[in-house]
Amino acid sequence: GLFKVLGSVAKHLLPHVAPIIAEKL
Repeated sequence: GLFKVLGSVAKHLLPHVAPIIAEKL
């Protein structure tokens, strides 16, 4: 249900968010 949707959304966002986090570290 909801957790499955959140999981798929997180998988789509992770590739975009990871480089931003990497730049800040």
